[in-house]
Amino acid sequence: MAIGCLGGLLGVIVAYIYEPSPPASLLLGKSPEYVAAFTDAYKDGAKSVQTKNAWTGCIVSTLLYVVYVVLVVAAAEESVD
Repeated sequence: MAIGCLGGLLGVIVAYIYEPSPPASLLLGKSPEYVAAFTDAYKDGAKSVQTKNAWTGCIVSTLLYVVYVVLVVAAAEESVD
């Protein structure tokens, strides 16, 4: 969520591009077929989670920014009166 919150749409793009790899400790002593299947499944699952979190962070960041702007405009209008 941090990359989406801090990076906005750029963070979401990075989340779609970056492919996470499984920890090597999970693959020690496994057959090559298992490693290949596990790695593919891990990348798909992790990429899904990271893009969902990036979108969540982007939306939360945008909502907080909108609230901030509304409060600043309201305060500015109050001080003019």
